[in-house]
Amino acid sequence: MQRIECDLPRNFEFVFLGDTHGGSALTHYDGIQTIIEYIGTTKNCFWGHTGDWCEAVTTDDKRFNNDHYANKDIKGQPKTTPIPLKQANQMIEIFKPIKKKGIYGLGGNHDLKLHRFGNIAEYICNTLGVPYGTRTARILFRNKGKFMFNAFVTHDIPMLRSNAKDYMQQQANIKASLKMKLYRRMGDCAVMVAGHIHQLLVVPPTPQLYLVDGQLGIKQHYLIGDMGGEGKFINPDQRWYGCSGSTRKRFVDGLDDYSDIYDPNELGCLIMTVHDGQIQGIREFKV
Repeated sequence: MQRIECDLPRNFEFVFLGDTHGGSALTHYDGIQTIIEYIGTTKNCFWGHTGDWCEAVTTDDKRFNNDHYANKDIKGQPKTTPIPLKQANQMIEIFKPIKKKGIYGLGGNHDLKLHRFGNIAEYICNTLGVPYGTRTARILFRNKGKFMFNAFVTHDIPMLRSNAKDYMQQQANIKASLKMKLYRRMGDCAVMVAGHIHQLLVVPPTPQLYLVDGQLGIKQHYLIGDMGGEGKFINPDQRWYGCSGSTRKRFVDGLDDYSDIYDPNELGCLIMTVHDGQIQGIREFKV
């Protein structure tokens, strides 16, 4: 785990993206470029990557399929360059235009599968000049040194599934499961975001009704998002939760892939809007 501080304006947008899986024939490069163009052309827009920058699957891995590496001879790189390094260098070139807006980059299970070769995620982050957050990080959002809120980001989360027979109930169960798997990991984070599972999910604070006593009688109020404070515990129902999505396709005609066993997924990322230091919302950005 890593602790990363950033000093940002009180009005900004933040893009949570990840699981780009560069180097695969199933990588949605146009989608990655759409996200990068949005970040680059939007004022006060910053980003963090939740890991699995590259496909990074070796020939002795059961998931390996040579057909997936049609772009293994990447322009500008010698053919003798190892494929993992080619993939890493390619992602560096893709993210270079927005490197100054990068706040953190995590490592994922694909990146770290090649630990014998080296830490690909750390190499990418160091080359871009983006703080490397290991596989899990706390991001402390500050403005001129003053507290705004904390965020928790991780690559590591189990798959989220539901056996409910109704689609709406499935979605409710999956979102409840996301919340349950994250809320205990840190107690003072207003935002908790995970990667890895290639799902695009947002769980806002729960607007629960509660009653309080007063001299004029009972008054009603609702739970709202809590930005917290230095070391202050935040009620789990008052936090934002999310999954940062992916830009790796599940299905491509003519290819057998290990992702074929999973349900279709929406490609994209999450965008958080902050106004006057307060989180206004987190939305899905589909590509």
